[in-house]
Amino acid sequence: MPAFDEWPSLHGEPQDKQLQDRVILITGASRGIGRTLARAFAREGAQLILLSRNVRALESLHEEIVADGGPWPSLYPFNLTSAAPDDYIELSDSIKSHYGRLDGLLLNAASLGTLTPLAHYPFLQWQQIIHTNLNSQFLMLQATLDLLHNAPDASIVLSAEARDVKAYWGAYAVAKQASLTLMQVLHAELEHQGRVRVNSLYPGPVATHLRSAAYPAEDKRHLVQTHQLIADYLYLIGPASRGLSGRYLKARAECLALSD
Repeated sequence: MPAFDEWPSLHGEPQDKQLQDRVILITGASRGIGRTLARAFAREGAQLILLSRNVRALESLHEEIVADGGPWPSLYPFNLTSAAPDDYIELSDSIKSHYGRLDGLLLNAASLGTLTPLAHYPFLQWQQIIHTNLNSQFLMLQATLDLLHNAPDASIVLSAEARDVKAYWGAYAVAKQASLTLMQVLHAELEHQGRVRVNSLYPGPVATHLRSAAYPAEDKRHLVQTHQLIADYLYLIGPASRGLSGRYLKARAECLALSD
């Protein structure tokens, strides 16, 4: 299994509005970690581009962000499972015409599929899960790299789960392992250019819809809550992590066993 990198020493208190005027795109924004981070990033002043296939959930998130006093976010209904390469180019062109750049890219979307032995894993489902969890990240990176280079200090963060390889996790496990390699290859290519950094963060066992699908009988009181991840993602997506790249980090939030 790939080893986690050590967190750098963090000094001083976070600045207020640390994402002020930064343009940040979040995939999988309508629920779970993505939704929590969207609201947190907006409170820090970010101009958000929110992607999800769930239009109604995006609209309710938009209302929550505006009610919180955050900048008016841009909503972009987008189905990662079915989107073609040209759809990513169209998205990139739209961002370029409205903002001219990207300061942050959070590749958070994920799809589990079913827990199935490899001997019985349907090939169509294999293709869909690999495409949603891996190919979509490649296509999004390829389509937005020029926008990220247009920013003076851009950050890419991939939500990674490349630690635990378990029976029956099939295409999801394979895609997550490959996603970490994708980050490392991109880091090696960007390392000496100095304008764009890329890191992966393993959030741990978090109380999300995807986790419930994988472990339906699990006691959710023992899981990390999405709000406990905010500080780590803020650090990686914002200016405080300038110069940090190519790292595979484990979220610092601890799983708390809550009493009845």
